[in-house]
Amino acid sequence: MFRGARLGRLCLAASAVLLAAACSSSSKDGGSATEKIPAPAIPAVLTEPADGAAVALPLDGYGISSGDSLLFVQAREQATRTCMQAKGFDYTPAAAGQKPPPPPIDSERLGILSLAAAKQTGYHRPPPSAGGGSVVTAEGRPNESPEYGKALNGDMRPGGPTAGTTADRGCHAAMDRQLADAKIPEAKSDLVGDLRAQAHSLTGEDTRVRAALDAWSSCMKGLGYQYQTPVDASAAAWPDPVGQKERDTATADMGCKTQAKLLATWYAVEEGYQKALIARNESGLQAVKDAAAQRMAVVKKTLGGG
Repeated sequence: MFRGARLGRLCLAASAVLLAAACSSSSKDGGSATEKIPAPAIPAVLTEPADGAAVALPLDGYGISSGDSLLFVQAREQATRTCMQAKGFDYTPAAAGQKPPPPPIDSERLGILSLAAAKQTGYHRPPPSAGGGSVVTAEGRPNESPEYGKALNGDMRPGGPTAGTTADRGCHAAMDRQLADAKIPEAKSDLVGDLRAQAHSLTGEDTRVRAALDAWSSCMKGLGYQYQTPVDASAAAWPDPVGQKERDTATADMGCKTQAKLLATWYAVEEGYQKALIARNESGLQAVKDAAAQRMAVVKKTLGGG
């Protein structure tokens, strides 16, 4: 059963490192984080999102894009290669691919998001497209000598005087050392992630969203399906391989979402809450963007573009 797409480990590490300095510990713009935010106005006429497409939201402009994350991976691999060559070793960088398409299921709130996927594979994960799906893959390096391993990873023996430090992590930490030399201030928390979580929570509690969820449930009941929420349907114990009953249920699910305007309502409300949170955290979010820009300048310089 599909539970959300996962990026490759290298790409996840890249995003984590980029976010570490691109986020601000707190914002003094908008008062307490628990201060009540009024329900935002939404358009009178709601537009359904394109089938299965990722929906752009205001806070996306402050996060780490998939393109920047892939550039960071490439820069890390290039810095590692340069460092290894200086020590007399050959190093083949990992291959960076493309980000997979957005997942067709939101396992937290909205369940299935694509009618095409519902008709094809129900609530199961669609098969990967030919030649796609991988983000970053590290090539194996068989027959590594102890000297090669130490140059690449550093002396990580337990109990060593510097085991685990950046200086001790060998050429794998070359990019980290370049970023440290740039003296970009480190952050204490993930402001963008925190605000996204707040907006997501507020959206789920909004009366207009709750009404749309109730309308979806009533629609499903009218078709003979007893589910309180979309996640109840998508997370049910569907057998492998996917069967026609599952496809029919998922297709009805998407039809009821359209009838209830659930997705259009959700995203319009979430956009409103994100805008309100952005207005309360302007200086903190600007600091996020400034730090991210400084780090990407280092990344591009490493890749020869700066």
